[in-house]
Amino acid sequence: MSRISTTLRATSGCLALVLAACLGPGARPAHCGVPMLINYQGQLSNGGGPVNGTFAMDFALYAAESGGSPLWSESYASVAVTGGVFTVLLGGATPLPVGSLFTGSVLWIETTVDGNTMAPRRPIVSVAYAARAAIADSAVAVPSAVPPGAVVYTRWGRTTCPPGASLVHQGRVGGSYFNQAGGGSNLLCLSSDPTWDLFSDSNQNGALVYGAEYQMTGFGLSSLGSLQNLEVPCAVCLRENARVSLMIPGTQTCPAGWTAEYAGYLMSSHYTQIRSELVCVDRAPEGVGSGVSSSGALLYPTEAECGSLPCGPYVQDRELTCVVCVKP
Repeated sequence: MSRISTTLRATSGCLALVLAACLGPGARPAHCGVPMLINYQGQLSNGGGPVNGTFAMDFALYAAESGGSPLWSESYASVAVTGGVFTVLLGGATPLPVGSLFTGSVLWIETTVDGNTMAPRRPIVSVAYAARAAIADSAVAVPSAVPPGAVVYTRWGRTTCPPGASLVHQGRVGGSYFNQAGGGSNLLCLSSDPTWDLFSDSNQNGALVYGAEYQMTGFGLSSLGSLQNLEVPCAVCLRENARVSLMIPGTQTCPAGWTAEYAGYLMSSHYTQIRSELVCVDRAPEGVGSGVSSSGALLYPTEAECGSLPCGPYVQDRELTCVVCVKP
């Protein structure tokens, strides 16, 4: 057989984390041995056509795109390939060391088919986040007698996490243009180190994502006026030993039994613009960029409007606060 080429769509749904956990009543992880598996799908072609048959395959994870020693590997003597497509559950033969392997850094997967190493290695940047998220999900589902796991939340307006929390990734806030009627209404914490799969560099006129800028001058938070038109950073944070996180708008105080991760101001688009998500921006926000307005997604302080919202306890036109809390 001539050389086999491989195409692995790591960012189009071909990588998925599977948490095979025993979460029934009374289940305890010490007895269940909760395994983490990665559902990994790829395509094999030979001379441009799909391959069919059975092949020996080896998989390895690396910390770099080339060179170095594998951080983890496992082998399969026989993997079925139909119409060029194969699927394996990585971690089924050799357990994945989730705690030490998936720390938020980019990992690279290398595939070997019948002794032929496929090139190039492919990044699997999303799996680390998914692995940590799965740990958090299991912590919510497990009975309260089991020690808690972890939660993930976004700290809007900052590049770092609160003391004791781990940084999953740091980036820029993105969203839809402030006066365009379509696109997403939610805000995103975009990666500062993007990777690409299928793409075209010409404008396809589909959904669009812009960076976000602060709009502070003349909108109530005069002490933060120096942030005007600066771009908004964000940090995705991991808090160990917590079961759930919650953003509470209208206060900077957490309920009894909860711990504050950070407090801030409720911010969103202007009321005359396209709707966007209301997020809790840290009360000591950072700004990045030159401060020259490029528009895009815009974040304004949010004010209380009395009527169906009662005044008191609320105050007409006063800027609303917020807090992000976790429960151990």
